[in-house]
Amino acid sequence: MFRATIGGLGLTGLITSVQLQLKPVVNSWIDSENIRYGSVDEFFALSAESAGRFEYIVAWVDTQPQNP
Repeated sequence: MFRATIGGLGLTGLITSVQLQLKPVVNSWIDSENIRYGSVDEFFALSAESAGRFEYIVAWVDTQPQNP
């Protein structure tokens, strides 16, 4: 139900309260890698590859058309 509410743009109702369990931050350093990808399928392949090495995987999508 949580995923449907968060991912459903509010279609399952209004969130009136939230309870979170946070994890402590060990240090201020972030181990990251930046990989450009061209399609959603390519992202999922890269994501599966990186899942064993990183705790979190994040992607940004640029929907602006590229200038030739």
